[in-house]
Amino acid sequence: HRFATSDSDMRKWMNEVNPIAQAFINLGQPNAEITIATETGIAVITAAEWQQILLAAFQYRQPMYQASFELQAMAPIPVDYASDSYWPQSN
Repeated sequence: HRFATSDSDMRKWMNEVNPIAQAFINLGQPNAEITIATETGIAVITAAEWQQILLAAFQYRQPMYQASFELQAMAPIPVDYASDSYWPQSN
């Protein structure tokens, strides 16, 4: 499955799926199932699987945020800040 990541999609993931999964986990039900719709179809995931999806997203995005933080801390910010040399390469 491929997750949609437009601003609207991200709000839905965070405002709908995230709290539902967290509520199940808080109630001791990590295997409770949640039906979601991705860009590529319908999927049934557990609350614990949703947490794994969030962790994978963090691991993918964190290097980009780190590079951004490092650039913002530079004085002055390099004029060629968009150069690939400043940014992590995706796999």
